[in-house]
Amino acid sequence: MPHPFFLSVRCEAASPEALVRAVTEPQRSGTPEVPEAPYLDLAERIVRTARSWQDHDSGRIIDPYVHRETPTATARYVGALGALMLQGRCHGLARSCAKALDAVLEDLESCATNHGEFLVKESLFAFTALEKEVAPERRRRWAHVFTSCDPERAYAKSRTNTPDAEKRQNFVSFALAGEAMKKHLHLADNETFFRSYLEEQLERFDELGMYRDPGAPMVYDITARMNLELAAFYADWHLPCLKELRKKLRSGAMCALLYQSPSGEMPFGGRSNQQNFVEASFALICEAEARRFKVEGDMLMASVLRRAAARAVHSVTPYLTSEPIHFNKNRFPPETQHGRQLSYGYYGAYTLLIASQLAAAGLLADRTIPFTATTPAETGTFLWTTADAFHKVFANMQGSHLEMELCSEGDHDAVGWGRWHVSGAPPELPLSTPVPARQTFVSVVPASGSLTFGPGTAAEGFASDLILKPGECRPRLAAVTENSVEFVVDWPFPEGVVSEKIRLMPASAEVEAVNHAGHDVRYRVPLLLTEGESKSVVRETETGFELLYKGWTFAVSGEGSAKSRENRTAANRNGLYAPAHFASDAGVIKLRLAVKKSGSGKS
Repeated sequence: MPHPFFLSVRCEAASPEALVRAVTEPQRSGTPEVPEAPYLDLAERIVRTARSWQDHDSGRIIDPYVHRETPTATARYVGALGALMLQGRCHGLARSCAKALDAVLEDLESCATNHGEFLVKESLFAFTALEKEVAPERRRRWAHVFTSCDPERAYAKSRTNTPDAEKRQNFVSFALAGEAMKKHLHLADNETFFRSYLEEQLERFDELGMYRDPGAPMVYDITARMNLELAAFYADWHLPCLKELRKKLRSGAMCALLYQSPSGEMPFGGRSNQQNFVEASFALICEAEARRFKVEGDMLMASVLRRAAARAVHSVTPYLTSEPIHFNKNRFPPETQHGRQLSYGYYGAYTLLIASQLAAAGLLADRTIPFTATTPAETGTFLWTTADAFHKVFANMQGSHLEMELCSEGDHDAVGWGRWHVSGAPPELPLSTPVPARQTFVSVVPASGSLTFGPGTAAEGFASDLILKPGECRPRLAAVTENSVEFVVDWPFPEGVVSEKIRLMPASAEVEAVNHAGHDVRYRVPLLLTEGESKSVVRETETGFELLYKGWTFAVSGEGSAKSRENRTAANRNGLYAPAHFASDAGVIKLRLAVKKSGSGKS
């Protein structure tokens, strides 16, 4: 089977776009309606909340939990507020916006930060919105900062400041968005800089149109393409590299449609995953691509993209309308910062990033495009893998969605079946992201070892503990039918292969684990305890376990195998889990897993 591969119930597709078209169809009768994404309402709520974080004297945004300005926070405040003002919102905050913009441009002009790239596009939204709100002299001073800014000096990841191209990474995508906007507003004659750096960035795309930041984190595939969508939107001049960029962006957007889950969420994988800004970035990508498809007269694909954007935003809306606002996908008190990257990703800056992306998506949205087609995650039946750099497998069966990690690169995830989302069910049930062996995120409990769905043996541990390189392990014997998606992964344990066969069906799955080197075989299943607010009820049954949570039931059962619960609490970015074990001395374990609405209300 070729790799990467794309299989659906209808065909073996040659490209991500071909697969999307194969699993997309006009909206069926009875398919749930999806309302417009509340881009501006959500962004405004965040901005008005953040207004209380602004220092009266300096205009800077002070993080409410670490009590200092953190990188990009003030810039993202002016970006979100400026984009909202351009859409008729928040004009009463113009003075606050202008004061914050003074601070941001002071940093840009003095090259006082190591993230100048992040300042420009945000500042330009505010600069444009404040055109008639400030004195002409103040506006001329701002314009001078933009026109006189030397990107090679002001940007941390320029060739001058970072000679090693491999280290310039996604920062340059922020720079290109800002430089495109500067030229669009006639503030800079920077085509040479733009062309040179864009040509370099094109080399970072893989063969499917996904952006390879170092370590290939899924979040930064989305983040970089979001910036480059803005660059392509504002770059209203003709360059061969722009044509090539738009081609790659389209393919990458098709991949994103395939890796969106039925809950509307973006995948796990690498640093910063499970942050709510990621869905906002995806929405911006979809809105930009929907515009292009509409221009070409392809309203079906335009509709799919806009519906996918709306579903993504609705998936994070409960976190953004809660009090307090939750900036990542859990319900632990924000002051714990559970789920935040240890070295960055602070609450203030990353909450405002959500607002900035949502407000920008609102600017790009063409609300004349109706939601007349379903997304791949809702009704599609397919199996596909990313290229080796991203080492992921995605299977989807009409609202039942699986994501598997095939490589142990980095400390952010763990090898194995790390996500199972079922349409309608809380995404953290049964599992939304692996429990890594080492924590690179802030956690309310210490690290206690890895955890995913996956097989193993008593002597060698579980697949989630394996050290695998990209391309070392791949799925095989994929079968996609009207009723199921089935594939096998042969996990290369030191003493021999342990195979895991997964058959995914709507709201259920069957798993078979076989130890080809002996009779001892184990299988481990995560049981959700809490997402920080609600607690589950875990019951032991005759053949397995049953978990009740928020009106839903997750059950796992195995015939002829011993069951037990491991005495530890394991944390991922979403919540706390307890590992359940199944063991057999017959060389094989067969399990059945199911998720269903229990009707028992909130537990």
